[in-house]
Amino acid sequence: QPQTSSPTSPLLPTKVNAARRKQRRESEDRIAHRMQQLQDLGFKFQVHSDKWMDHWHRLKAYRDANGDCLVPTHYAQDNKLGRWVHTQRHQRRLWKKGGKSSMTQ
Repeated sequence: QPQTSSPTSPLLPTKVNAARRKQRRESEDRIAHRMQQLQDLGFKFQVHSDKWMDHWHRLKAYRDANGDCLVPTHYAQDNKLGRWVHTQRHQRRLWKKGGKSSMTQ
């Protein structure tokens, strides 16, 4: 006699778990496929990281030209660099106090 599952059947949790695993695999496959499609278009997932490195290179150029990393917050030649350096210092202060900081993400 074939076993069927009923609300009281011991097979129900096994079937539910199997269905959940299948759904999770299909979802992961769908996400991977969508990510690949975006990458094929040249989409950048690491925008924050790319921008951070861009600012880091600009800070390095500033240091090479000025001998220090003391970029003023309102640096006329590169206002975005000044704001970025200010933000990095602020995030470090938060991190040192044990607060939530983008430095640890």
